[in-house]
Amino acid sequence: MPAFSQAVKSVDRVASPRQIEIVIWLAFGLGYVTSIADTIYLGHDKGAYNLGNVGLRKAGPNAYNQAVAAFLNPTPFGGKGRANWVGIGAVAMAVLTVIRYRLPGWPLHPIGLALQGSYGLTKTWMSIFFAWAIKGALMRIGGQAPYERGKPFFVGLIAAQAVSTFIVFVVDWLWFPGQGHNVQNY
Repeated sequence: MPAFSQAVKSVDRVASPRQIEIVIWLAFGLGYVTSIADTIYLGHDKGAYNLGNVGLRKAGPNAYNQAVAAFLNPTPFGGKGRANWVGIGAVAMAVLTVIRYRLPGWPLHPIGLALQGSYGLTKTWMSIFFAWAIKGALMRIGGQAPYERGKPFFVGLIAAQAVSTFIVFVVDWLWFPGQGHNVQNY
């Protein structure tokens, strides 16, 4: 959902919402079909057992085993202090929300509390922090103008990361077939 929102916001001035929706659905469908085809191909060509920890050997059985364990040993709501943590989280979120609405300059958004334990955020928090700090500094020093002038530079950094990852992928594919390097494991 965040990727969808970001995609819509990034092109909302140059395309209609209907066009954006069509492109996103086409990309979703293409990704879905490609993922299924690649999984079937790799499982058939290399053997499902050889796909490693993320493949069918570990990820699938782990999810199944966790579900079976949860059914066999149910934990009642509030067991192991979970209800207490839900309450603490709700109060902290409410406090952050009230502060955000009462103090316009408050820099912390309450959504950070909800996302702080997600896998992707634990791997990218430093990059997000630097982007937030640089944006804040630009906005405080010069206002909207330097922030808008700096956007192409930062989009260029993201594009350069994508291009360099693609180049490494092609080099691995051509000169290191079957070995490769783990480029995007943060």
